[in-house]
Parts: sequence; structure tokens; C-alpha cells
Amino acid sequence: MADTLGPVVTLVGQDSLDVEAVTGSFTDEGAQADDAYDGLSPAVANAADIRAIHGAVRDGTVGTYPVHYTATDKHGNAGNTVVRHVHVVDTSVPIITLKGQSPLVVPAMPASANPPPYQDAGATAYDIVDK
Repeated sequence: MADTLGPVVTLVGQDSLDVEAVTGSFTDEGAQADDAYDGLSPAVANAADIRAIHGAVRDGTVGTYPVHYTATDKHGNAGNTVVRHVHVVDTSVPIITLKGQSPLVVPAMPASANPPPYQDAGATAYDIVDK
């Protein structure tokens, strides 16, 4: 009997996952192929997909990135393609730093004293992803 059926590819782990930009790390859980004639074997992830995700996490490029997995059995029959969606997210809050004194006390002066206008010293904000 000839083998004419391709393997059935299934994901190992979740089909969708979140990874924190810049501070997170992505570990691919992979996929497996089950073939009626050849049995179980690892499925192959698209290498460009994996590189794109590692780069996005490192560079803080927020977005959704697919990883495509495929398999072909020993007889050349292609299996189905499955996709895991990796969401590179930014859930970290920016750090806000006040300039000048805090708290600041401004004495009350009568308008007749012609007080100078108040000038706030400002603040700075830093976000590890949005830099």
C-alpha cells in the first residue's frame, strides 16, 4: 500500500502567546508531526519567522508575529501548516521624574505686589520601549 497521506502537524503549547518587548524572551515551543506511516517527528518552524520575533523582542517592535510550522513525511507528502501567533507587547509603564523641588511651596502674594509668573520646572519621562 502506498503512502499518499501527509503528516498531521499540531502545535506544542499555546497557539498564541505574549512576550514583553525588550525585557522578555521568546522560547519557541515547537510543533510535532504525526504521520500514519512514519510516526511522530518534530515539525519545522520557518526560520525567518523565528528571527523576526527575536529581533522584535530585542528591538521593542510591538506587534503580532506569526510562526509557521510544516512537515513532509519520508515519502514526500506535505502535511498541513499550523501557525502560532506571538504578540510582542509593551506593558511596562514609563518612569516620570519631576524636575525641581517636590513638594514645592509657593507663597501667596497680593496681586498688588506684582509677583512674577510661576514657571514649573517640568518633568522627564522615560519608557524602555518607546525611548
